[in-house]
Formats: sequence, structure tokens, C-alpha cells
Amino acid sequence: MTAVERMRRIIWSLAKFVTVLFLMTIVFTIVWQLLGQTLYDCTDDNMAGFLRPGDWVHNPIVTVHQIVHGRSMSAADTLKEGWSVTGLWCLWSSFVLASLLISLWFALPGSNGPESGRREDCPPDPHTT
Repeated sequence: MTAVERMRRIIWSLAKFVTVLFLMTIVFTIVWQLLGQTLYDCTDDNMAGFLRPGDWVHNPIVTVHQIVHGRSMSAADTLKEGWSVTGLWCLWSSFVLASLLISLWFALPGSNGPESGRREDCPPDPHTT
């Protein structure tokens, strides 16, 4: 493999990593928003909850059996029974780790790349040259 081929492979892998990471961020932002609605309610929350870690609930925090949305800004933030801010951090961290691992898997050489179906010891296809 020449230096140019090696550089092309590195750039291709980096492009795949960044693209998949961007897509996973979108997916996990949507999942966080849907799942977060059942776990906590911040009276001044917005759609970017996954993108603003740690800004999910503010003191005072009240633990409740059922999360209710659309309350007054003067009301305390709520957290579902059995959950804690640490639990939210663990869930968020697992989403970030999953995003990184999935992106890395797609970026590895041979993972859906332009040369993934061709082995090094096989002769080139005469129809493509």
C-alpha cells in the first residue's frame, strides 16, 4: 500500500467516523428527548437536553411518582421515583459511549468502505480498471 492509498484510507475512515457520530448524535438527541420526558421535568427545559448535559434539573428537585409537564416556572423541577441526577448522568454517558463505539466500528478499515469487499491478495477486477 502506497502512502497515498494509506492517506486516502485514513481520510475515508475519519469521514465515516464524523458522519456516523453526527447521525448518532441526532438519533440519541431524539431518544433522550422521548425517554427524558418520562424521567424528569425541568420547567425551563428545551429540545437540546441531550446536548446540554447536567442542565436537566435544577434545585429544588422533587421526586414524584408520575412526571407532569407544562407546570409553572416557579414550580420545582421533578425527577421520577427511583431516579437521581447521577442516574441521568449514567444514562447520558452510556448514550455518548454507544455513539462513539458505533462510529468507531463504522470507521474501522474494512467496515463498509469502498475496498471492504476486496482482499489484498486477490487480483483486481479487470472490468473496473
